[in-house]
Amino acid sequence: MDSSRSGVQGREHLPANLRRHPFAGRESRHDHSAKSAAWAYHGSLRAADVEDGAWPGVTREESAELRELRKRNRLLEQENEVLRKAAAAYLAQGNLPGK
Repeated sequence: MDSSRSGVQGREHLPANLRRHPFAGRESRHDHSAKSAAWAYHGSLRAADVEDGAWPGVTREESAELRELRKRNRLLEQENEVLRKAAAAYLAQGNLPGK
């Protein structure tokens, strides 16, 4: 990216040299640690952009809520299965409703 894109939404708070592409100035094929660091930095920028609403994706808050809802759903499914088995056992003993 060229420096004309330095005003990318959600990154205005960063110094100009950090707003550009993470690989800028790091073109060596053998510098893998710099590329790993750049990708980690790029990922953190992407996450910040998602949190700010500048990039589509799931925020931490939404992810935590989804995780809790899935946990609650699992628990309710387990409880429902227990109740289903208990009702089947109760009815198998001849305890029919209305008698």
